[in-house]
Amino acid sequence: MNSKISKFGLFFTIICNVSFTLCFIIGVIITMKFDCPNIIDPNEFTIYMKNNGCNLIDLAKQQELSGFETYLITDTKSCPYQFTYAIFNDNNRFNKFFLQIRDDILNKNNNVTGSTTVSMFSKYSEYSTSGDYYKVVTQNNNSILYASVDKKYKTDTLKMFQELNYNYEVDATGEKFIFVALLIILLIFIVSIWKLEKKIRNKGWIALIPFYNIGCLTKDILGSYWYALLLVIPIGNVAFLYLLYYYMGQAFKKSDTYCMLLMFFPHIVCPLLAFDNSIYSKPETKLITRNLKKNIKKNKMVETKIKEKSTRWNLIYITIKWILTAFLLFLSSIILLTFFFENLIGYLILSIIFLIYGLLACPMITSSTKKYVKYTKFKLLIVIVLIIINVILLGILPF
Repeated sequence: MNSKISKFGLFFTIICNVSFTLCFIIGVIITMKFDCPNIIDPNEFTIYMKNNGCNLIDLAKQQELSGFETYLITDTKSCPYQFTYAIFNDNNRFNKFFLQIRDDILNKNNNVTGSTTVSMFSKYSEYSTSGDYYKVVTQNNNSILYASVDKKYKTDTLKMFQELNYNYEVDATGEKFIFVALLIILLIFIVSIWKLEKKIRNKGWIALIPFYNIGCLTKDILGSYWYALLLVIPIGNVAFLYLLYYYMGQAFKKSDTYCMLLMFFPHIVCPLLAFDNSIYSKPETKLITRNLKKNIKKNKMVETKIKEKSTRWNLIYITIKWILTAFLLFLSSIILLTFFFENLIGYLILSIIFLIYGLLACPMITSSTKKYVKYTKFKLLIVIVLIIINVILLGILPF
């Protein structure tokens, strides 16, 4: 019998997921669009410092330094402030220069009073100290503004950084929106587990008890509480969730397509499953349960033990494949983020390759595509070609 979708469940799912999506997108946009100061024009910086009684020396021109577009320092004879402003055209020189100053500021002899790091599509870092000397450095994309002054000039230095619009103030509004989005997701899963446990055990209150709720759900779906321990294993926890959601669909007699949608979009499909009129039945999976052993007849004990051993190894094999799939998909997402930061097409290709690796390793996909001769015939060739391209990209791309 086909289950009917509950109107309330559909309404709850739409409202919660739309709210989650809006809050998350708004939070990410606000977080990414932080008010990062523009890079100062060297001529404007020179004029500004002269108006404050400081002459500047351009070491990049005087000493013909490589890697620098501009390297301005204050003349100590005319200025009580030690300021350095540099713009780089070489990333290695830039990183080395900044790390050297940062390490000096973070020295254990200094009292570090501030540290701000923002890294989205722009790079911004700020460190400051207090003590006999006040030191502050700001990294903004490919430029660095650094000051090291006597503590009596700290107020003047801060004022100069503000007037140059070279300071950044953290806005937590974006983080608040993201936090609300996470609360909405939590609400979706608590309500879903409540309704599911109501169907299974007629004890919805289980959903309100942390850890116990996951343990009970794991017992009901996979047959044992012990599988929940995979949650504490990196990558293994993702594989566990894939298994849990897939077999959850099977426990309510859903199709393979439905189970796969539940696996990849649980925040949408799980509440629909929880509120529909489907009936729980103990899943006929290859997972081993203690109750299975109790119901075995004595005259079939030997045969059953052999089957159990085979089933156990089969489950371990599937679990390993799911862990591998989750790990490869995780690598693909990390490399994709690197592409957005570095803007090199090679990272995008590498991300797609690892995505294909993950799909090839996925038990759900491999089991459903074995009947296609073309897929199984060329699978090894595809993997070999991808590995060759992968090795070439790893040799070319900077890491």
